[in-house]
Amino acid sequence: MKPMLPTLSFDVPKEEKWVYEIKYDGFRAIIQMDDQGIDMISRNGKSLIDQFPEAVNFFNHYKKQLSDFFPILLDGELTILENDSKSDFFRLQTRGRMRSKKRIFEASLSNTTTYLAFDLLQLKGQWVTKQPFLKRKELLYQVMKHCSLPLSPDPANHCFIQFLPFHKEFHEVWETVKQKEGEGIVAKQAESKWIEGKRTTQWLKIKNWKKVHCFITAFEKNNGFFHVAVYEKEKIIPIGLFKNGMNQDETNILIQIMKKNATDEDAKFVYVQPSICVELFYLQFYDGTLREPFFSQFLFQTSPADCTLSKMMEMSEVNKTETDTDIPINITHPEKPLWEKNSITKLDYIKYLKFIFPYMEPFLRNRLLTVIRYPHGIFGEAFFQKNCPDYAPDFVETYLDEGINLNYSQKIRNLL
Repeated sequence: MKPMLPTLSFDVPKEEKWVYEIKYDGFRAIIQMDDQGIDMISRNGKSLIDQFPEAVNFFNHYKKQLSDFFPILLDGELTILENDSKSDFFRLQTRGRMRSKKRIFEASLSNTTTYLAFDLLQLKGQWVTKQPFLKRKELLYQVMKHCSLPLSPDPANHCFIQFLPFHKEFHEVWETVKQKEGEGIVAKQAESKWIEGKRTTQWLKIKNWKKVHCFITAFEKNNGFFHVAVYEKEKIIPIGLFKNGMNQDETNILIQIMKKNATDEDAKFVYVQPSICVELFYLQFYDGTLREPFFSQFLFQTSPADCTLSKMMEMSEVNKTETDTDIPINITHPEKPLWEKNSITKLDYIKYLKFIFPYMEPFLRNRLLTVIRYPHGIFGEAFFQKNCPDYAPDFVETYLDEGINLNYSQKIRNLL
């Protein structure tokens, strides 16, 4: 079976008929279980069972509880969870390429996979795909509950199949995705039916994009990809290639301009000097390559000299998408060192705060704050600041306590 697929969207549907699930970066797969065993079929119709023995171990352990529902078909995402809202695609991809039984077994112990079940297609041999999505979701929930399976994603729980719940409020779940750097959200119509092999607008994927400003270095003729790079000091650093996002007219004009201004051309490539700057969306930057780059716009007023690797890293921390309700924060002097003996910059520290903030927030929410400021880094002179300064932005909430206008942490999460 080929799965039903969501359509990429930059607009968020917010009517009551829509619900929202966190999107995880993994392998889409359909699980089939009956008295004969378990199989897990990829989006391309290939069995994944040999690469991921966790599925068989799970089946052997839970067969008795699950047998009440055989034959059963589940739709979901195979992942390696990094936290409850984010998965690690690259570790999963590495596992998927393994062929040695010994290596697969060892990897199954150190990089355990989790199958996040988000839909139910068949129950006790009866197809339920024509039932509304919320009805299918409720049936799936009851199956999971009956079998004592996890009812929400939990990386600390090594149970292979876990339930993926939905949410009714977009902004609440979007804030979680942003804080924990998840891939995005899938919005689903509550009444939508499951249709095999169809890319549908009844399911929409809204991605948690990052942005990069870069310049084009080459056009690859045989596949239509544009190669992009940034500067690191004076060295050109390739960061990947893209072709999605531009319409046909934009693509044709760009190719013509590149051919007209080419520094070299051969049977495979058209090469140009750094001059054409673009803004791209992407999900992750891993092993020197952008993951899922998507054209955003041409940057006619931007110089290639301004497209740098350090600025790319800075933008990845402060970017806000059109669907984000958080307040954009400009980071001044991101390269400033904070410790005298450790090469940790201001931006490095902000990245760390962003990573640990979901764990800190329960202890900071609705608390009064006293700030200890280090204007010249941790090795410089420090001072206490209780009173919120007059120049503080309007979004910083305060509370008057014994005549002191203290910072209030209710919205501190918006700064991270």
